[in-house]
Amino acid sequence: MQHPNIGYVDISAGNGIRRLAFNFAASIFYINNRL
Repeated sequence: MQHPNIGYVDISAGNGIRRLAFNFAASIFYINNRL
């Protein structure tokens, strides 16, 4: 618990990347269904 902020930043960054990847996959899936 010497550096509590590092873990928080890593978790928030991981959630952001996961959210971007999910939005990217969802947009591709939506476009493929529209074609």
